[in-house]
Amino acid sequence: MAIFRQVHTDYWEDSFVVDLTPEERYFYIYLMTNRRTKQCGIYELHTRTIETDTGYNRETVEKLLERFIRYGKIRYSKETKEIMIVNWMKYNKMNSPKVKLCIAKELEKVKYKSFVSMFLVICKRLGYSIDTLSQVYEEEKEEEKEKEKEEEKEREEEQEQQQEASAYAALKTPAAAPLSISFYEKNFGKLTPFIREDIQAWVRELSDDLVVKAMQSALVHNCKNWTYVTHILKDWHASGITTLKEVEEERRVFEGSRKTQKKDRKEEFDLDD
Repeated sequence: MAIFRQVHTDYWEDSFVVDLTPEERYFYIYLMTNRRTKQCGIYELHTRTIETDTGYNRETVEKLLERFIRYGKIRYSKETKEIMIVNWMKYNKMNSPKVKLCIAKELEKVKYKSFVSMFLVICKRLGYSIDTLSQVYEEEKEEEKEKEKEEEKEREEEQEQQQEASAYAALKTPAAAPLSISFYEKNFGKLTPFIREDIQAWVRELSDDLVVKAMQSALVHNCKNWTYVTHILKDWHASGITTLKEVEEERRVFEGSRKTQKKDRKEEFDLDD
């Protein structure tokens, strides 16, 4: 950080400055000479700091910043609290190797990277040799890109690991069908991975309660066979049954139909006699 900043005598005769109000001239000089300025003309400056240094209130500070942004003399990033004086390099030469090195180091620390891009464009327009600065900036951008790629790759790998862990956990100890799994093991015997996976699939398709109900129906018919259970589930699925209430309703309808058929057959037999 320099202990002084130069203000050219031409400043007071500049066509832009001549049309400024006294308040605006003072503010413009402040932006170019305050102790936070950098050799590159890009530096961090909070509005509260401006208030303290100039004695202006917050409303006046914000009004002046907006004016000079509209005039095209500065850029300000509210996100990083950094300011860029657009014409800085026009009045601050960059011919010294030491100055170039100083600017290169300052640009590395600029948070709002769009300001760096604008700075390099301005330098090129003014005819300054910016090879070194461009190289420094490009290397920094490449490092940032590589870092972003690595972080993205790590996030993807972590996400894949989480998905694999979830899938494995669901297969090993399925939380979706605790009742049907335990019911099978208690009443049908050893649970194979294939049957476990099939039970899970039917639970997702229908419900845990219906899978248990199908196994109970198989037991009523003295058939401890998963294939028999799947036939029951397929029939329910084909019939659009999704609840235990609908299963019970179908059973009542079926039993009522059987009773009617028996009654009809009995009446037919009696007539034959």
